[in-house]
Amino acid sequence: MDKRLRPQMFSAEADTADGARRWQHWKRTLEKYLRRIDNISAEDKLDVLISLLDASKFGIYLHP
Repeated sequence: MDKRLRPQMFSAEADTADGARRWQHWKRTLEKYLRRIDNISAEDKLDVLISLLDASKFGIYLHP
């Protein structure tokens, strides 16, 4: 897997003018990245998601 396709850690502020747009872009990038990985389990996908969320954004995961 080309590491350049891996999304960067998500750390945008949700309450900023472009926070929702940045979240949607990042989420779509993550989904495309995960589709390119062969034989990845749902649990491993979740692990990738959690590892790419800034600690202050972990609440997004808890309350989608």
